[in-house]
Amino acid sequence: MRPLAASGAWPGAAAAPIIAAVSPQAYIRSLFEPRERVALVAIPRGPGAAELKVEQRVFSAAKAASPRVQAWLRHLNAKRYDLFLSMQPIRPGAWGRTKKAIGEVKRVYLDIDEDGEAALARLRADASKGRLPPPTRVVRSSPGRYQVIWSVPKGSLGHDEAEALMRGMADRYGADPAAVDVSRVLRLPGYRSWKRDGFPCSVAGGTGRDARADEFPEDLRVARPRPGPAPARARRQGRSLHPAGGGDTSRSGQDWAWTRERLRRGADPVALESELAARRHDKPRPADYARRTVRRARESLGPRQGGPSRWRDGPSR
Repeated sequence: MRPLAASGAWPGAAAAPIIAAVSPQAYIRSLFEPRERVALVAIPRGPGAAELKVEQRVFSAAKAASPRVQAWLRHLNAKRYDLFLSMQPIRPGAWGRTKKAIGEVKRVYLDIDEDGEAALARLRADASKGRLPPPTRVVRSSPGRYQVIWSVPKGSLGHDEAEALMRGMADRYGADPAAVDVSRVLRLPGYRSWKRDGFPCSVAGGTGRDARADEFPEDLRVARPRPGPAPARARRQGRSLHPAGGGDTSRSGQDWAWTRERLRRGADPVALESELAARRHDKPRPADYARRTVRRARESLGPRQGGPSRWRDGPSR
């Protein structure tokens, strides 16, 4: 992994030097070898976003960092597309972002979208005590929101092991519990977040070094619970269950719980549809799946908790 410009291990740390601006090209090159294949995803935001398609491309890391591809990304970002990069290399011959398309795990991560400064303080304290390795990269996605990334040697963690570790860390440090799958894409620094009023996403810290898998304590690894048998009525009707508490541990059940939680927090349904469609390119019709999931989640919540009447005149901004 190529080093970035010198940076402090933690944003806001008293002894950390000022972070030099890191270009998207340098960021991609720092995470991937030139021949490794990466996914780039562009999600439309703003007026008319529901009518635009999510763009996804798989390139070699060298091509993703090339002037031609970066010019295309700048064009999309200027048109209010949010830009994301896969955190794991894509297998040769695979073109989607299903779990099967992901090659060897190269990193684990947290998406902290609430109380970011407090969560980073807890991470910093544990790292200073040797309970957790310091992060390879810390990306500021918007004010108070961070994506914390640890690169690990190839082969040191399997898919399930990595996801178990991310679930445990998300629970301990208050990160997004839905952002724990190995096929996740995270924001690409150097571009604006139109979900957050054009905030410039940037590298905010990190050591630039890999962490060893054995530096993460075993008690952080949380196995995925096995789903219990569905009630007879649901089985007869051929429906999956989507309880708000996440009792259905299938991926669709996780989508349902994630969508309901975001709606409760006041998220824009149009933006949710775009983001969900980008996450589920394994579906034959991702946009249709996303529309149905968001619509049904809104109907289940009712008008007091983000349901249809709340959005009758469009989402509040």
